Amino acid sequence: MVNLEELNTENLAGPDFSAIGTKGDSVVLSNYRGKIVLLNYWGVWCGPCMREMPDFVELQAELVDKIQFIGISTIPENTDKVIAFSEKIGVNYPLIIDDDEIRKIYPPTAWPSTYILSEEGKPLRLIIGSTTKELLKPELDSLLAGI
Repeated sequence: MVNLEELNTENLAGPDFSAIGTKGDSVVLSNYRGKIVLLNYWGVWCGPCMREMPDFVELQAELVDKIQFIGISTIPENTDKVIAFSEKIGVNYPLIIDDDEIRKIYPPTAWPSTYILSEEGKPLRLIIGSTTKELLKPELDSLLAGI
């Protein structure tokens, strides 16, 4: 079940962060300004998290110029498993292993949790629990219609 919560972000500017991705690349949130960004907290120990990721891969490929997924795993000890799983399903977006810094800025309430940020980086919505392409695509289309 998907629970979309409108976030009260009237005075929230959408804090920036930077981290090193699992491929050794620098992932800087503000580099994705101009796109809808989806920050997805997930784990290799979380079945619903792993089931939604192929849909995210499809959406990222379909809307590459308009959206940007960033996957956030929070257990550094699982880095090898994160990399292996991402290679197995062909993840086409950055993955980060968070050391609690990003969690302090955008706290997850469950696994999976997905923040949807505006093209200016303002948090718009929080999806609590897993979602699917069929549920997420209309939400993204609605947000993109406003860009």
